[in-house]
Amino acid sequence: MYARMSQHLVVFHKVANKEERKLLLSLESGRVCIQSCVCPVAGCGKATTRIDRHLKMHMELSSAVKETALWTCKRKKVIGQLAALRATNPELPLRSSESRGAGRLSTSTRRLISSLGSGAGGDTPSADTSTIKPSSDLEPSTSQQPPSFLEPDESDHGSTLKNIMEEYKMNQLGPDPSSKHQDNVNAKMFRIRKFLTYMAKGKTQLSTLLFLNETSKIHAWVKSLRHEHMKETTIDYYVQNVTHFITFISQTPPPSCRLSKTVLIGLQREMQTVKKSMKRRVAMHRTSVKAEKQTRVLSKGTILKCLSQAKQAIPNILSKFFPPI
Repeated sequence: MYARMSQHLVVFHKVANKEERKLLLSLESGRVCIQSCVCPVAGCGKATTRIDRHLKMHMELSSAVKETALWTCKRKKVIGQLAALRATNPELPLRSSESRGAGRLSTSTRRLISSLGSGAGGDTPSADTSTIKPSSDLEPSTSQQPPSFLEPDESDHGSTLKNIMEEYKMNQLGPDPSSKHQDNVNAKMFRIRKFLTYMAKGKTQLSTLLFLNETSKIHAWVKSLRHEHMKETTIDYYVQNVTHFITFISQTPPPSCRLSKTVLIGLQREMQTVKKSMKRRVAMHRTSVKAEKQTRVLSKGTILKCLSQAKQAIPNILSKFFPPI
């Protein structure tokens, strides 16, 4: 980190354009105004004026992933501003497309200088910043990674699985969903996608749904959520959402499904067993949270004592400032 980053950009990187330098410094300091922004979390896409507050609603994300999402929005905003500046053909040419000597810059500015040429009108294609995909130099630990969602590929298997998810989402939204209901459904879809991603890892022919018929892997998935340091109540939400999704598949299995009716009933029973096994953990977690809150609450005796002392102290204090005439 340089004490005088502006001077460093001018002397070392030859960034002579003041507007360009201002944008680079804003990204370096994190002071980028992103009043109108679309949530970069895959499966959400909500347009909001306070992305920082909106990301707090994604309880399934870790703090590192939320910071990455916020930085993604800021980077995208700065790239757009630099593109607009480049389109004006300024007298002093922009230097953002050049990466000479960028090794000593901080992470954000180094990556920006090395990639803005493509994102701001260069010849090479720009990287996709619509979803959270941290690069290697800002990549959090494996347990904090956002899920690699099951997107349709060139085969029919991925597209079939996506159609199942879309059908379930429409079923959950209903005919006239409110904005709050849409947020809840998007959060539910995020949890279900994370479950499907874990179960389908290393599997093929996903449209048959045979990858779901692994009880041991379902148990391992629950353990993986605990390894991500999720609270028991959050894990309970995951289990509830997945249970509802499996019930939906059991009642209306897609044509490509190769799971027998007996297996589907077994999966529902297994999810109910997992849900039942979590009741004790959830109850203990809620009890501990309640006990912690109670330690911060003043007792009734302390409040009454404060009131009685205040009745005696307030007249004395007022008499000092307003002596009797």
